[in-house]
Amino acid sequence: MRVIIGLFIFIVFSFSQILIVNSYDEKDQCGMPQLNGFLSIMYKSQYKPEDFDIYFLNTRITPKPELIKKADKILKNVKKYDYVVTFDDAAFQLIGIPASKKAKIIFFSGLNIPSSIYKQKYNLPDNFSGVYEKLYAKEVLEVFNKIKPINKIALFYSNGVGDIVKNQIVDELKNSIFEKKLELIHIDTL
Repeated sequence: MRVIIGLFIFIVFSFSQILIVNSYDEKDQCGMPQLNGFLSIMYKSQYKPEDFDIYFLNTRITPKPELIKKADKILKNVKKYDYVVTFDDAAFQLIGIPASKKAKIIFFSGLNIPSSIYKQKYNLPDNFSGVYEKLYAKEVLEVFNKIKPINKIALFYSNGVGDIVKNQIVDELKNSIFEKKLELIHIDTL
């Protein structure tokens, strides 16, 4: 009986529901804040560490042939996951896109363009979503404001990606001392 219970516990906890793939390594300042933020929200939502399998592609130093081998190894086991979360472009390209075509629900943290363009460009099904990268505009402006007080901030933007960046900056500056100092200027060309 003890063996059956042990086997049951092993089976339940050895098949994670959520696959997380980070483009960088465990110490990289680009990928870790996103991953830590995601995990803290998930833990507050009653998920446990054993609900996730986390892979780090370490794209800054891993040669492309080795990255492809890592991705293939991860994708061979993708059927056991309900969701796939990718952090930054390489993880999305190598894991997210192929997994989306295997009917997995894909979440991409690090969008650089509207999700509709990703869907069109890579012929993705409707099982894909994501969030844009945080720009840390407020934190950057706080540093500059200490050097020399900021009276006005001019933000030139265009359609498409420019709108996305503008909206991100406006959102990040809400309720800050910089919100009323921001001047939005739409342009068609430089």
